[in-house]
Amino acid sequence: AMAAEMISQASLIMEMEATAEEVIATIYGHPTYSEALYEAIADALGLAIHLPAKKK
Repeated sequence: AMAAEMISQASLIMEMEATAEEVIATIYGHPTYSEALYEAIADALGLAIHLPAKKK
């Protein structure tokens, strides 16, 4: 079920040919596994807020 949720979201993004900006402008439920796609794209744009602490 978890993989199906992520595959469904990824398929929708690909079918829409959505840009990274369009994906992060979409509201995602929390907690969901497809939210991980949002976080990965937000991180690629330097906009992620849910990141582990950096090592000193």
